[in-house]
Amino acid sequence: MSRKFAVVTTFNQKGLLTYGQRMINSYIQNWPDEVDFYIYAERCNPSIPKSNKNIHVLDLEKNSPDLVEFKKKWGNVPKANGQGPDKKRLDASKAFKWDAIRFCHKVYAIFDCARKTDADVLIWMDADTYCHSPMTYNFLNDFVKETAAVCYFNRDPKWPECGWYSMNLKDSVCQDFLKRFEDVWNNAEEGIFTMKEWHDSFVFYEIVKEFRNKPGWSEHSLSNVTISGEGHPIVNSAIGAYIDHMKGDRKLQGHSNRKDLKIQRHEDYWKNK
Repeated sequence: MSRKFAVVTTFNQKGLLTYGQRMINSYIQNWPDEVDFYIYAERCNPSIPKSNKNIHVLDLEKNSPDLVEFKKKWGNVPKANGQGPDKKRLDASKAFKWDAIRFCHKVYAIFDCARKTDADVLIWMDADTYCHSPMTYNFLNDFVKETAAVCYFNRDPKWPECGWYSMNLKDSVCQDFLKRFEDVWNNAEEGIFTMKEWHDSFVFYEIVKEFRNKPGWSEHSLSNVTISGEGHPIVNSAIGAYIDHMKGDRKLQGHSNRKDLKIQRHEDYWKNK
């Protein structure tokens, strides 16, 4: 029986204008119609053609009361915004590591979508992703390992690249993983704030490591294993043949850099960069 896939992402008005609408347009052009796309819009209105029945726009705040509560409780607390007690940025060049408010939107969109979708596999894809070439169902089915609770871009010992990862919603251990992942955000004082860092990728990996001791747990790394410690692994993996991930300052230029490629790519998109 064929697996059903769904993709989820989120962005606000600034994100919509900078990269979100471009990502949507590229998804419409290049992803299979049978893959549902859930967009959790934060106070913005993306443009979706009425003919695209597989694309669902949800109001992030209306559909995630726990997110609203999290921001209400922690929005003005310095430590949850990457600041120390003196309101100076912690590790100023890497303040995102402690900016829980910045990353909470992403995780709460995932938690809600995992409850709503009827898909077998839910894929998180950052909104600063551009789908440059036609994606096929067969590629997705092969790329996302069927027996794994989660598939992600491992960069051990560093936290994973969580711009794209999948969750097997039909796996009971994956459901336990998602519940635990959600609990550490809902109960932040005893959860994420007890960890060394509290951005979503670090927290995700802490829960993954915790679940490695659970019966029935299985995970799969999507990274190119020949490249150790790669900082931009998505474009250097098999799925780089279909998508570009514009993490960091790449958002402003609209594409990754030639120097980001650690492998030889032959797709027209990359030849033109």
